Amino acid sequence: MERGPAVAVGRLSAGGPWVGFAADEGGYALAFGEGSTERRGPSGATVRHDLLCAALVYFDDGEAPPDELQATHGDVADLVRWLAATAPDDVTRPLLLAALDAIDDGLATDAVMLCLEAAAASTPRTASEQADPIDLLAERYRDLTR
Repeated sequence: MERGPAVAVGRLSAGGPWVGFAADEGGYALAFGEGSTERRGPSGATVRHDLLCAALVYFDDGEAPPDELQATHGDVADLVRWLAATAPDDVTRPLLLAALDAIDDGLATDAVMLCLEAAAASTPRTASEQADPIDLLAERYRDLTR
């Protein structure tokens, strides 16, 4: 997979930095930005849960990202498709495929979020990680900017 442009799914706070993702050599990476500054985190399997959180933020009613960077349903579907294709186990893969079907079929936001939440719940995370997707992504941004 080649390095691609970042797309934004939302903001970490009102008027704050945007959060999104980008295709990268290792798969997909989290991406953050403020003004003209863009930062990317690690990519690939180590950030699977974080990338699922970014997909959840896309469907949440939070702060909208900059218009020129706003992700599309297709962008999020591509991310979830990659997550499903590279799923490490037979528990997570069907949950991701169900989420992908929900996105591709244009189901209601609540239905898509339920599928994504089930997939996120099946991905490993540490006990100290934030449960709320936007809080976890804000923590990742703070870690990246330290």
